[in-house]
Amino acid sequence: MKFGRPAAAVGLVVHAVAHLAVYPVSGGIDDDVDSRFWIPLSLARDAAGWASRVLLVVAAVAFLATGHQLVGARTPDRWFVPATVGAVSSIAAVALLWTRLRPRPEALWIGAVISGVVLAAVVADLVVRRRRARTLTP
Repeated sequence: MKFGRPAAAVGLVVHAVAHLAVYPVSGGIDDDVDSRFWIPLSLARDAAGWASRVLLVVAAVAFLATGHQLVGARTPDRWFVPATVGAVSSIAAVALLWTRLRPRPEALWIGAVISGVVLAAVVADLVVRRRRARTLTP
C-alpha cells in the first residue's frame, strides 16, 4: 500500500489537468463554423457557459488540492473534502455541457465516470472510517 496514495494523487492531478484541457471548449462551438471543429477559447454566450467554466476551474483546483493532500500534507486524512468538491463540480460541469458539445457530447463521459469513482471512493472511505471508529470504542 506504499504506492496507493501517490498513485491516486497522480491520477487526480492528471484528471485536474484534463479539466483544464476541456476548459477552452466549455463555451461550446460557434454556430457559424463547421461543426467538426472546436473553437478554442470561445466565449460563452450565456450563463450556462460561464457556470460550466467556473465549475471546471473549481473541479481542477479541488483535484489538485486533493492530490497535494494525499502526498504532501501533514494530515492526509482530510483528502475527502476537496475530492468531494471536485467530483461534484466536475459532474455538474459535464451535465451543463452535455447538450452544448457538438458533434460528440459523449466525448466527456469518461470525465464524469472518473469523478463518480472519486465520489464513490470518498463515500467508501468515510464508511470504513465510521465502522473502524465503532469497533474501536467499547
